[in-house]
Amino acid sequence: SSPVLLLNHADHVFWLGASAADLVVSIRDAGKTLCLTRRGVHERKTALLPIPVPPASSPGPSTVAAKQRLGIPPDSVVIATIASAHKFAGSTGPDFANVHADILDNNPSFYHVVVGVPPGSEPWDSASARTNGRLLTLKPTADLADIWAAADLYADSFPVASLTSVLEAMSHGLPCVSFDPFSGSSPVLRLGDAGQMALYYEGADIGDYEAALTRLGNEPLLRQVAGTKAFGVIRDRHWGDGWRDLLEAAYAAARREYAADGAGPIEPTPIGSPTALDRNLAVSQAAQSVAQHAPDLVSGPLLSALPRRRAIQAIGVPRERQDRVRLALPAWTMFAVGRTVRA
Repeated sequence: SSPVLLLNHADHVFWLGASAADLVVSIRDAGKTLCLTRRGVHERKTALLPIPVPPASSPGPSTVAAKQRLGIPPDSVVIATIASAHKFAGSTGPDFANVHADILDNNPSFYHVVVGVPPGSEPWDSASARTNGRLLTLKPTADLADIWAAADLYADSFPVASLTSVLEAMSHGLPCVSFDPFSGSSPVLRLGDAGQMALYYEGADIGDYEAALTRLGNEPLLRQVAGTKAFGVIRDRHWGDGWRDLLEAAYAAARREYAADGAGPIEPTPIGSPTALDRNLAVSQAAQSVAQHAPDLVSGPLLSALPRRRAIQAIGVPRERQDRVRLALPAWTMFAVGRTVRA
């Protein structure tokens, strides 16, 4: 047998298997912290290995040509955001679309391209109309060459961050700005890297966030300095010798833990009581369920029109199993409203 390393690539969701690994490898500080404080993993059995991202090297489309294909004037300042639709949903604070529509209202030369949002959906259509089409929404696509060529700066999604998109933006030398609606209570839903990515601004003050985007958009030299710094992080930590050194350190730690396997059990870390993080994780997962698992079965219209307990009774679930099934039903049944339908 050989040492087993478990890559903690989905650190913000529920998963199994931590005790089967000699080493749990996290991709960021927040994921490692969650392993220590909530998953019962001992610190000596954890390691950090950032996502590997090659610095963008091959020349892409020209900026003018990319903007032309996107329908954006050549002298405009372009903000880019790339994320799955559910990462914009479930916020109890400022709404992403309306916050950025405000920024565009105050800066007539700004455009904002958001990739990953289904066209024809709200609040995006209203925000786009309000800005005379300067907030553009595009469906998910793997062809991002024009986006990166046209972009001047990057705005991270919220309430849930889009970690890989930020890293890719940094690899193209774009300065990144990130708003934290959780005020530091839920770093695993944000970039969670102790400030190494959103180098220009990452915080919980929406006014400061808007000011950061406005200043970066209006000051080309500042954008260049911040973008160069972002590219340096990718070059030094997410690629090349710096990343390979971290990989070798993880392999060495796994070998040590594997060799010490017979030294006796490790006392699990106390998990503690629920916190604001638990609430925010629950809201995030509910929003993802709504966005990605809309009802499409024959029983969907019936269930969506009923409170969950009444719906379970309607489909004939035995009484002794009703509470268990009610808790297992998807989150969209909690939010649906409509008239009561008899079974």
